[in-house]
Amino acid sequence: MKRAHKKFINVIVFIGLAYFVTRPMYYPGVGDNPRPRQMSVQIQAKNNIIGFKEMDDFLFLWSELLEQSFATPNLPAMLDVNTANEQKLSSRVQKWIKNQGWSVERFFYVGQRLNSIVKACRLKILAAQTSESLKLQLEQTKDEELRVTIQRLMNEQSQMYRTLNVSDGEIEMVMPHLKTVSEILSGELIYKPDNRKQI
Repeated sequence: MKRAHKKFINVIVFIGLAYFVTRPMYYPGVGDNPRPRQMSVQIQAKNNIIGFKEMDDFLFLWSELLEQSFATPNLPAMLDVNTANEQKLSSRVQKWIKNQGWSVERFFYVGQRLNSIVKACRLKILAAQTSESLKLQLEQTKDEELRVTIQRLMNEQSQMYRTLNVSDGEIEMVMPHLKTVSEILSGELIYKPDNRKQI
């Protein structure tokens, strides 16, 4: 493959990545009007996969926790598996979480997993956008070596999100609510719906 072709493909992938990272995502009608509701304590699942109810319970309690006077600004960093171990969790926060019917470990596991699911959703969107760009390039080139390289890149792009080890069901659950879930996890949005199905 010619060096110019490799460079061109790298530029396309870089532009696609830059576009995705800098472009705000918006799903109209989702999370625009959060409303208060009563808190309910639920028994949490013991498996690794998160269901809608557990996600909804976590997001509500996470918002409640961030509004507490004893909550520190570093709490959202505890949901990132790369920075969670560097953070200290006060005994007051731990007690509050336990009083809501959660174990501290499961609470932060769910938060970290949701954070990973959000990242996987973003990677999946990026992969689809990049694949479209590569597909156009594939249709326009006659060079067989370049076609093979482009096809390989398309296959790699379509599998990028799998490196985060989340299930397709979890991605399907979060994807329609991606902007809302992301903003709740970061503390930008406080989630207080009357009805759990309004995420």
